[in-house]
Amino acid sequence: MESHLPADPLIPAAADGPCETARREARAGLYVHVPFCATRCTYCDFSSGSLSAAAVNRYLAALRLELERRAPLASGTTFHSVFFGGGTPSALSPDQFRAVWAGLRDHFRIDPAAEVTLEANPESALAPRLEAWAEAGVNRLSMGAQSFHAAELETLGRIHDADRPRVASALARAHGFGRLSLDLMFGYPGHTLERMRESLDAALECGVEHLSVYCFIPESGTPLGDAALRGDAPLPSPESQAETYAAIVQQLEAAGLRGYETSNFCRPGAEARHNLVYWL
Repeated sequence: MESHLPADPLIPAAADGPCETARREARAGLYVHVPFCATRCTYCDFSSGSLSAAAVNRYLAALRLELERRAPLASGTTFHSVFFGGGTPSALSPDQFRAVWAGLRDHFRIDPAAEVTLEANPESALAPRLEAWAEAGVNRLSMGAQSFHAAELETLGRIHDADRPRVASALARAHGFGRLSLDLMFGYPGHTLERMRESLDAALECGVEHLSVYCFIPESGTPLGDAALRGDAPLPSPESQAETYAAIVQQLEAAGLRGYETSNFCRPGAEARHNLVYWL
């Protein structure tokens, strides 16, 4: 069978890279890790633990101490991006998030025009939280959809249904969020190119400016990763994964989203400044 792969499937996603404005605005960034999840996804080996009131209170107390100790090292630095990652930062209550944000503002110099991103699971993007995030200055939401197929969401251990990313995106727009990103995943056991195309179409229908599309990595110690490594949950072949990636690039480019990093695609000017702090 004749291959549909371009000579190098990485070239279309990396040819142009980020725009000059995004490059200029990608300066010093603050990253805040919120290490809690309501449930752990079957593929995830990030640093996170079970969500409980006691654990969150310990975390907030420790974070206050770290802010005090880190602040002198950043004296004179103005931060142009802030990124709340996890875990699930949206698991914090509105009051808890306000407390974290107040601590950052008290200890660090953050540019008034900074890009402030918060990672959120679609099921936790509810009105009270959206109001608190917008009030604090969050101006970019990055939500983990991963798939728009119920069976795939179950495989990945996601707890939202297939329609929830659409609802969450509309709610975020209604609360004034002008920059939205969705995460998708490909190349995991049972995944197909046809379903990837359908998930991309559904994500684009949400009207987001940015998409992150990651290839599954079977991590030892995770349920899905261990099953894949044992051969109990066969992965698509490397050739199939490469062809899927090439198709992703083609489909998103046709929709007006260009690749500016290996797994990140956006409309013109919508690059994640915080991502670029690392990449550049």
